[in-house]
Amino acid sequence: MRSRRFAAATALLLLGACSDIGGQATDDATTTTVDAPAEAGAVEAGSADDDSATTDAENADAAENDDVDDEPADDGRISWAPTGSGGGGAFSAPSVAADGTLLVGSDLSGAYLSRTGGSWTALGASRGLTDTHVSATVFAPGRSDVFLLGTDGGIHRSLDGGSSVDRVADGGYTTALVAIADESFLAARAPQWNETGTSIWRSDDLGGTWTELSPPPRSDAYVLGFRLDLGDADRVLAISGPSRFAVGAAAVFESLDDGETWAELPLPGPPSDLRQTDDGAWWLTTTTAPIDGDSLGSGTLYRSTDLTGWTAVAGDLTGVIAPTPDEGDGAVAVFDLGRWNRSPDTAPVVFADADGVVAAPLPGDRWNAGWSSAPWAFEFGFDGAIRTSTVTADGDLVWVNGQFVHRSDGDGAQPLHTFASDSGWASTGIDNTVAVAVSVSPHDPDDVLAGYLDLGLWASADGGGAWESRNDPAWTGAWGGAGGNATAVAHDPNDPDAAWAALGGDIGDGPVHLIRRSGGIGARVWDEVSLPEGALRVTDLALGSDDPAVAVVVDGVLLVAPDRTVDEPVWAPVTDCDDGCQVVTTSGSGWYVGGASGVWAVSSTGAAVRVLLVEGSVGEPAWWSPAYAGVSDVDVARGGAEVWVAATGADGGFWQSTDGADTWTRVVADGWARGVDVDDRVPGRVLVASSSATLSGGYDTSSDGVRVSADGGRSFTEANGDLPWPFALRVVTGPGVLWTVSPGVGLAVADDPLAD
Repeated sequence: MRSRRFAAATALLLLGACSDIGGQATDDATTTTVDAPAEAGAVEAGSADDDSATTDAENADAAENDDVDDEPADDGRISWAPTGSGGGGAFSAPSVAADGTLLVGSDLSGAYLSRTGGSWTALGASRGLTDTHVSATVFAPGRSDVFLLGTDGGIHRSLDGGSSVDRVADGGYTTALVAIADESFLAARAPQWNETGTSIWRSDDLGGTWTELSPPPRSDAYVLGFRLDLGDADRVLAISGPSRFAVGAAAVFESLDDGETWAELPLPGPPSDLRQTDDGAWWLTTTTAPIDGDSLGSGTLYRSTDLTGWTAVAGDLTGVIAPTPDEGDGAVAVFDLGRWNRSPDTAPVVFADADGVVAAPLPGDRWNAGWSSAPWAFEFGFDGAIRTSTVTADGDLVWVNGQFVHRSDGDGAQPLHTFASDSGWASTGIDNTVAVAVSVSPHDPDDVLAGYLDLGLWASADGGGAWESRNDPAWTGAWGGAGGNATAVAHDPNDPDAAWAALGGDIGDGPVHLIRRSGGIGARVWDEVSLPEGALRVTDLALGSDDPAVAVVVDGVLLVAPDRTVDEPVWAPVTDCDDGCQVVTTSGSGWYVGGASGVWAVSSTGAAVRVLLVEGSVGEPAWWSPAYAGVSDVDVARGGAEVWVAATGADGGFWQSTDGADTWTRVVADGWARGVDVDDRVPGRVLVASSSATLSGGYDTSSDGVRVSADGGRSFTEANGDLPWPFALRVVTGPGVLWTVSPGVGLAVADDPLAD
């Protein structure tokens, strides 16, 4: 739920959102499996010498006999099924084909395609897409098998209905696409995601090759969308304005020669939307506050028969214009979503014809927001009205925003991203979320908790089939229960009814709350467990099965309390990991805690000793930050002798110790290493997670997603299955099931092929 947080995102965050690589680039970003005994390349605890890991020669030999391949693993193929409540953010640029097929872009997950509107398929790297941020879409006229995707790095094309996607143009940030003839398209491209200065390009071979044309006459143009004249095949209009990333000129440019040359069109005010009805009339909404793509203010609805003389039809009305022939010849519906949010008792849809406003029949309770009660459920997206709406052949409006996908025929809007089931809300396949934590109960695989950035805390009582929000207003700050940030979740291995979570409002603004469930699976009531005053961020927590203690990483410091059954535990600070702890796991006789500078072994008495030194980014606030480098996860096999570490960055990869953290081997070099899980149910099985994307997208070909070892780490096999992108921040084993946290998809679950 990022429509609020990302509107004020930092420059660093936005850079990650639109870059080709969403994480810390390193020389070790390629993956190499070391097919050697664990003793080979072993290093003493605390060593920072990069040569003490695998040598270049060993890596070269391993590359020639690489055990990471595309063949199914010997232990059975893992088939992932995305799951969640549906919706995420942000969505953009919906398009509809003549047969009703829908296409929607996103900022993390590439594109989503729906043949029926009831279910969606994500288009990602598994189909050839190389950019996670899709900012423009268009179908070829009369076809649903041919479409173009404009991205933050070029233009992609599919000729087979989305089964495969190929890059056809490099460079620039594509802000708009339009089909002007059977095989001809125009594209508007900014120099990069946060710069104005639109260039116009044309293709006459179904997008295969592109030629640059004359640009609009204003250097501050930022074209959000095109409109074609139904009565003049040579006339094209380009609408410029403010967007999520760049504040372009509020203007409309006209071309009378299919985009070859452009002139600014005189208008009665800054444009919000511009549409033509079947009778040839043009409708314009203006805005008094073209500040950014998320704020339209108020405005006026105008009508013109020739794009020169404009007649004001209604005041205090702006937003998306949808031709509605069912309401009469030349009629339109104006979806003034900003007006509805300013005054919820007013109708968000107003019908108009040439004589003025004729009806405004829709009360707010006729609108279905799905699982969300948030006022932004019906807002415009970050890209403004132009790039967040489209009209179907029968006059229905499809619009997207910072979190949701809706469809309305004027009698009410229905969510296309979620549906209600007997046990909660289930996704239709269009999620685009950032989950950072998942926990499946060791007592019951149906009992699952998920922690998201912005969507907050969610619980499933049927193994991920459906979800319910646990975002109590008491714990979610300004989100008011409509979202939040849940950054750590864990089930109690000693108590099947108990579970824990860290939940708060905007991260870093505080306070963060540590909450505990005691009523078992499905319980809606959670109680707060006190943290030290002023706590702002929890990045991990760990509950051991051998004692009642609890360990929590709070604001970069490891805190341990000896009794997790009380509401006010006595916390003892143990270590700050040389200025920044991030993750913690139980060791059987204490804990291992990792941060930007390595891993510390903590005894039950609180003594902390560094056992592995890595080069990281000290001072980064969280392991999921795109700029973070250092230890991102730690896990321990039953018995405590075998320890695994996932480290991101220059010393990135998966490190293993088989002697209780005395010596270490970097078994796999991987600059995108994020998570590791030692499966105690299957001897020798280790699952690892790699992702170039974190909270802001970005695809690098060396991102490997999920891999599995069946021989204790001697070799690994790719196990991404049906994931659209090879992204995994976490991979978790449970009784008969596997879970992964995948940026964009959010969560995915699989039946364990080795389960009894």
